[in-house]
Amino acid sequence: MPFVRGRRPTDEARHPGLGSSDHAALVLGGEDVTNRAYVLYTLPERRDGMTVDVTLSLTGHDGTAGPFGLLGWHQRPVEPQCFDPSGDGSLRAVRPGDTRFVLALDPETDLLPDTDTAAADDPYGFGHLLLQQLVVELRLLDGGRPVSIAETTLDVADVRRLGSLYGRVLERVVSPDVARQAAGAGVASPGEAYHPWFPVLLIGTDKASLYTRALVADIVHKRRYLAEPGWLLRVGVYLELLTCLGIAEAVRADVGDLLTPEERSAFESESFAPVRRCAAASTPTPGARCGSFATSHSRTGTSREPGLSR
Repeated sequence: MPFVRGRRPTDEARHPGLGSSDHAALVLGGEDVTNRAYVLYTLPERRDGMTVDVTLSLTGHDGTAGPFGLLGWHQRPVEPQCFDPSGDGSLRAVRPGDTRFVLALDPETDLLPDTDTAAADDPYGFGHLLLQQLVVELRLLDGGRPVSIAETTLDVADVRRLGSLYGRVLERVVSPDVARQAAGAGVASPGEAYHPWFPVLLIGTDKASLYTRALVADIVHKRRYLAEPGWLLRVGVYLELLTCLGIAEAVRADVGDLLTPEERSAFESESFAPVRRCAAASTPTPGARCGSFATSHSRTGTSREPGLSR
């Protein structure tokens, strides 16, 4: 049962036939035990002796990588379950005559890699553009042989990463630049808020925070603020990447590389080619790379408060 704009999986509990599979999932870091991603599916009423298995695979931010299987999720047998009519997301056992079922996934455990390999390759890190497309394949088997196969996809991200690049630019570029210029002008630092790039980065940080709140509400708690929460997830991720990578390239000669060696290697790879082109188009002009102090004077020559100028 595919994703339908404006609907939620839990609609199926009280209004059978109107439910919609999730189209996105979020890793929260264990902060919410109710965090579940639901995939709805149907089976024939006559299915005696038939079984269902599931395979989960990660395919990169755009579905062109891999697929890379998740540990324990290759043709894993699952017991069909149904939503309880209460509508609170709880599940019940199958009853005779049921044909509409739900697969419940826990992003905190089911969508993370094996801990032995997690340190080597973070699937939701910078190298994968902070996103993964999860492919869910369900098979109906009769006597161990598949008689029907269906699949769907979900966009998956780790919300703990969202907004982190904005914070890095503020910490590594804006704050040191203000302190450097204040020292050069022989005045006390007025604070990072006086830097000409601060408003843009503050707006970006606030957007990331607000986007995250809305995404958690709709994707995790199944509310209805957004018709298509997966769309906002991608917009937020790409906006942060393009803004911060454009700045990183503009100031690289002045302050050094804001990216780690691993991130730089990923950024220079073929998979980042479209991002590099877009980041280059959004890179500040050389003359706008650094703000500079302009000490104003009154007509009597009395020094006023310093300010940052482009």
